[in-house]
Amino acid sequence: AEKELYIADLYYRTDEWQHALVRYEKYIREFPGHDKQAHAHYRAALAAENFGDESKRNSLFRTLIKKYPGSDQAKRAKGIL
Repeated sequence: AEKELYIADLYYRTDEWQHALVRYEKYIREFPGHDKQAHAHYRAALAAENFGDESKRNSLFRTLIKKYPGSDQAKRAKGIL
């Protein structure tokens, strides 16, 4: 799980939005109980936005807010939507 998230974050930091999005989505799918899910949803949404997919961004933000309502990421997502 940590390795997958590390790779996703690396792509994110280097502005490779499509690769980052794919890796975050893989992490979200394959490690549903891992403690960095809110981070992954938030970053995936921002990657989707930077990639030009506003619909995907909104969907990821809504899922984040629903699944992790008390997280800092959910609070930030609410401010963006």
